[in-house]
Amino acid sequence: MLTSLGADASIDEDLFNKIYTGMLERLKDKVPVVRVQAVNTLNRLQDPADPDCPIIQGYLNIMKSDGVGEVRRAAVKAIALNSKTILPVIERGRDVNPGVRKAVYEVLIDKVSIRSMRISHRMKLLQDGLSMDQACRCALLINKNSGFIARFYRGSE
Repeated sequence: MLTSLGADASIDEDLFNKIYTGMLERLKDKVPVVRVQAVNTLNRLQDPADPDCPIIQGYLNIMKSDGVGEVRRAAVKAIALNSKTILPVIERGRDVNPGVRKAVYEVLIDKVSIRSMRISHRMKLLQDGLSMDQACRCALLINKNSGFIARFYRGSE
């Protein structure tokens, strides 16, 4: 429901509170699919300016300790990036699940300018990326550069 609303849409405060509290509880549900849906639902309700935002705290907790890779992947993709959340996202670049590792690089490529990152963060990303298995690296590069590759190929004909 929330994802179909426009960027400037507003909802009733009572409805907001019900969704907010209900979905925060669902972040701890025992069923992984429910946790993924809760992560996706809460995406637009997080407040990156609030250092104690319960949604961001929930996402950080999921990224750190959830046992299901798909739930960690959803949290990586949904979390608002700021100075507090960037390092935990980068650390997921060493996740045991290749889908989570790939999501880290996709999110960072889409949302963060490399120049805005600390040099230590850049080095960590580079080291972790080079240690990724080749299939994951290739898939990431092809997905992100397919437009470039297509333009290059057309230009060489």
